[in-house]
Amino acid sequence: MIDINLRKTLFLILPIGCCMPFLTVNMSLAGQDAPAPLESQFVLPRADLYLRGAPVVVNFTTCNAYDQPIILEFGGVEHDFSFAADRKGDNYVAEPCEKSRPGGGLTPLYRLEPGETLCKRIIINNYLSLKEPGDYRVLCRVLLVVDRIGQRDVREEGIEFRVSQELHVRLRPYNKESVENDAKELGVLVGGPEPSSRRDAVERLRFVEPSIARPYLVSALSSDDDLVRASAVEALSRSEDKESVHVILRALEGADSGSTTRLAVANALRRIGRGDIAASVAALRILLNDKLSHTRSAALKAIVDVAADTEYAEGLTEDVKRMTSDPNRTVRKRAAEALSALGHGE
Repeated sequence: MIDINLRKTLFLILPIGCCMPFLTVNMSLAGQDAPAPLESQFVLPRADLYLRGAPVVVNFTTCNAYDQPIILEFGGVEHDFSFAADRKGDNYVAEPCEKSRPGGGLTPLYRLEPGETLCKRIIINNYLSLKEPGDYRVLCRVLLVVDRIGQRDVREEGIEFRVSQELHVRLRPYNKESVENDAKELGVLVGGPEPSSRRDAVERLRFVEPSIARPYLVSALSSDDDLVRASAVEALSRSEDKESVHVILRALEGADSGSTTRLAVANALRRIGRGDIAASVAALRILLNDKLSHTRSAALKAIVDVAADTEYAEGLTEDVKRMTSDPNRTVRKRAAEALSALGHGE
């Protein structure tokens, strides 16, 4: 465990319009006179002109400039990036939006060799509601926690790097024809050979008008990539209607629908399952037997949201009771909560 007294905090502040490829800073580590360079930046991968309603993507890169390996962790309360934006001229502030966080789990750690770069692609629309056209100043922040790998692969005490950079984003008024053309291009990528391009295309389609994006997202459900199918399920669950329920349940078809996809379906049914309760309940009964505890837990939550106070509640009682003997403690807890919500709590 890292002693908090040994941590040092470094602020890397990059100005708006910065064209520097990186920023290197030297500092001492745990009282030693050792260099601690870290090269980080936020970059808009395309021109700063975006259509309202289209996804705004920013790339974050950080490079290990030590002469030894490091372990990198994204710190902060949510182990995540943060963004804030205001519009020039009238100080209109973009509202934060609640991000979808299915599954949960441990915070990922990244090992970087000397000179190795970690790249992350972030869609700002996941964090901010950018609905009004205009020129925005977007403040991007992230807290990085770095542990050096010393002799014998022992992790040494960490240093905190706070990276803050301001970017300029210009949103044009909505134009349906342009959005349709952009969606068509993304649809081509969805069916392409490159896995990362397929995943990025589906992620960006989430922020396109549902009626325009829907055909391309439905086609993504037949992808052989588990992450692509899961992203498509999440995007298709924006509409609570019978057709949407039937569409996302297609993702469960096949001998192995993929663990990430099954978890995404369970989470999606929490939001839209009442569009067709019978079909949703049938799918959730299957997901209660999933090999992953995260999915079983999500299915129990969905059963409460979909079936509580309906004619289906009584018929699910025995299924949920069985889950109180699940080997996973969290699943057992969720089962007890579900029983209470279904009217059979102790």
